Order: sequence, then C-alpha cells, then structure tokens
Amino acid sequence: MACGGATNSSTAGGQLVAKPADNVWPDIFWKSTPDVQQAYRFALANPQVLQYMPCFCGCVNQGHTSNKDCYIQQARPDGSFLLEPMSFG
Repeated sequence: MACGGATNSSTAGGQLVAKPADNVWPDIFWKSTPDVQQAYRFALANPQVLQYMPCFCGCVNQGHTSNKDCYIQQARPDGSFLLEPMSFG
C-alpha cells in the first residue's frame, strides 16, 4: 500500500487521532510495521466486521467487548477516529 501524501495527525492530550480518508495518522502508526498499519487500516474501514469478532488478549478487563475495541476508541462524526493504542504493541 502506497503512502503518498501521508501526513501525521496531532496527538493533543496524548490521544491518537487518525483520519484515514485523508491518510492522516499519528506518528506511532508510521513507526509500526506494515502488518500493524494494515490491521489499523482494516479496522477503521470495517468496524462492523470486527464488532462480531471476540478478542482473546484479555482486554475485557479494560471494557473491550470485541476486536473492534482493540483498535478504535471512538468513531467521530467528522470521519476521524480516536485510536486504541494497545494494538500498536
């Protein structure tokens, strides 16, 4: 997957914000392996799929109810997402 025109998002307040439609991702995304980047891209493009996949990493203690919660904290009305950092490793 090409990264032409890629930019970083702000991480104000320690929050990891991404806007995939504009290829805007936080620095930690760009420093991650291609597999991790692909997983986040898939998760943000397909949250309706991940919401039916259980998570097996034990994060239910953090309130996670599905694999979607391992990647996305919040989908915002403007098309941006607040990312869950745990899947960055």
